[in-house]
Amino acid sequence: MVYARLRLSPKEKDELERRANEANVSINELLRRSTLGGEPLQSDVEKGAIRELSAIGNNLNQLTKAVHEGKLGGVEGLEETLKAIREKISEL
Repeated sequence: MVYARLRLSPKEKDELERRANEANVSINELLRRSTLGGEPLQSDVEKGAIRELSAIGNNLNQLTKAVHEGKLGGVEGLEETLKAIREKISEL
């Protein structure tokens, strides 16, 4: 094992600690992944947002398919659906 020192301002140290906590990893692991590559770090909030956006995308694809297949009676119901999608996106 090799040890390395790093000089940081208190503000920089606080930021590293915040990012490491969000990703549920140590500062050492955060720095290794950030500098040497590896699995991207995502906070729980980011993971939730990605899942939510994926679900919205799936719903939009299903709606598009239904419109093209003539399964929706017109645009009346689409306004409400679009409003719901916009509300979900604004929550993220």
